[in-house]
Amino acid sequence: MQDGVYVSEMDHPPLSRLIIGIGMNQFGRNPFGFRAMQMLFGIVMIPLIYLFALKLWKKVWVGLLAALLLAVDCLHFTESRLGTLEAFLVVFILLMFYFLYAYHVEDDRFKRKVYLLCSGIFTAFAISTKWSGCYAALGLAVLYFYWMIRDIRQDRTKTKGYVNESLWCVITFIGITS
Repeated sequence: MQDGVYVSEMDHPPLSRLIIGIGMNQFGRNPFGFRAMQMLFGIVMIPLIYLFALKLWKKVWVGLLAALLLAVDCLHFTESRLGTLEAFLVVFILLMFYFLYAYHVEDDRFKRKVYLLCSGIFTAFAISTKWSGCYAALGLAVLYFYWMIRDIRQDRTKTKGYVNESLWCVITFIGITS
């Protein structure tokens, strides 16, 4: 119950509505307060896409180009200023894939587990934002199992490491998301 009004609309999971509520608490129950967090997430998306492109291609100009293309994209500009949930979902999906890729390229076992944990947390955030986050989680699983099968085929000694990491995946992805 907020301001004497009961909320009965539950077509999406609650996290996105809670994030919108933060903006409304800070800026008031008005159009700006309702859209403030979407705008903030739209802004955060630009450096995030830069970091992801930099991690993928290891070239600053590619990261800058990706960030520039996103910054001038009309759909991104529009969606991050409307009262929709897509800005939250896209940021969480970018983060879950960013951390899964960071896990994949990392050699240190501890850092790999931390990256998997972060990917699991942002997977839970994406699913808790909008049900379509489940589709992104499916893509994450496909990538993880593709890399696992490819690595085990190349080197059988990696099997034990992947068994331990798969147990960690069950904890981080299924446990956190539940």
